[in-house]
Amino acid sequence: MPERLKVDAVYPNAEYKEILQASKQHFYGTFATKCVTILYAVFKPVVVALRTNSVAEVRKAILISRDQVETFYELALIMVTADGDSPELTPPSPAPSTAAPMVVEPETVQPPPEPYEPPREEEEPPAVDSDSPAISIYAGLKEDD
Repeated sequence: MPERLKVDAVYPNAEYKEILQASKQHFYGTFATKCVTILYAVFKPVVVALRTNSVAEVRKAILISRDQVETFYELALIMVTADGDSPELTPPSPAPSTAAPMVVEPETVQPPPEPYEPPREEEEPPAVDSDSPAISIYAGLKEDD
């Protein structure tokens, strides 16, 4: 049976409340799953430290945790660059409910590809005319074939 996450919190200031409400509105049906994913990623290294007292294990947990949290940062960047549209805080259509247990899997988001830059044509350097009466050392030489 899936457990429900209920957070009874007093926001330190109005910005906390605004950010969480806007996120909840945007992610709509997947907001709780995303919260659980973030909480898991943030608290996992702390629990590993408490259980193992191993610096190596904690560092390993931090690397995995960092990747999971950075996925949300990449999502934010993708949202502002996708199709030139500005992201609206409108909820998507609700997904049909299923009776299957909820499995929290970190989402993988691919960063947008780098813009294509065509190769530049190499230009010949301009000839230098020094206005000198001396004969050029290159005079009489032919170009290589």
